Amino acid sequence: MELGGEEVAFDAGGLRLAGLAWGPKDGRPVIALHGWLDNAGSFSVLAPLLEGARVVALDAPGHGLSDPHGADANYNIWEDLPQLEGVLDALGWDQATLLGHSRGGIQSTIAAAAMPERIAGLITLDGLIGRPLEPDATARQLGAFLRDRRRHLARGPRHFASQDDFVARRVAYGVTEPVARRIGVRALEDAGAAGFRLRGDARLQGASAVKFSEDQYRAILGAVACPALVIWAEGGMRDMVKIAAPESLLKDARVARCPGDHHFHLDPACAPAIAAEINVFLA
Repeated sequence: MELGGEEVAFDAGGLRLAGLAWGPKDGRPVIALHGWLDNAGSFSVLAPLLEGARVVALDAPGHGLSDPHGADANYNIWEDLPQLEGVLDALGWDQATLLGHSRGGIQSTIAAAAMPERIAGLITLDGLIGRPLEPDATARQLGAFLRDRRRHLARGPRHFASQDDFVARRVAYGVTEPVARRIGVRALEDAGAAGFRLRGDARLQGASAVKFSEDQYRAILGAVACPALVIWAEGGMRDMVKIAAPESLLKDARVARCPGDHHFHLDPACAPAIAAEINVFLA
């Protein structure tokens, strides 16, 4: 399957990050951040529909063709921020709009709060903040992280007999077949007689060491200074957000709902409605 787009790569924050880009190089700067266990191919349907934008979709560290974090590092949701800042520097962009899906949407919100001078706009797709952690669960969370880290560091790369096997596995976890095939283009590499090797870092399957509390998420949302467009999928994950009306904590936000499931931006039937909302926002 061809995803389209231009292959790009950056040395950023000590890692090499790969990705795909669409649109004119002098277009409005947009960096797209994908969801958990996805990759830059996640934006292959939506990005070509965004008018006048230069969309650079990154494979996050440990995903797709990008380097993993080192053995001494972790995958807490904020730990990719140095790489994001490095990509902005490498592109020569003083500011950019962030377009994030799911985990990438949460990362985009955190980034907009942490470096407001670099983020001109925030667009989230079925992901704005994560599920808050109650303070009394902190020790249990750390324990789960340590157990998972040891197990996943000891485990070798996962293999699939065929691309179809990978697709079937993702479908079993609720992803449609077309979405799984698009994700698989960058998620898998040919391993010869061993079939197909999963490129993703196995540590991504484990628990995070630390998660934000409700008060911390409220503070993060309140610190976002740029205009925001929050788009939820009608059949998506909005109900997983345990803070009532989190969008109301943003200073300048428009909220929209579009048809589709959690990966609605990868559905050719749903992506035009999402693109229409984004094009108005960017204009």
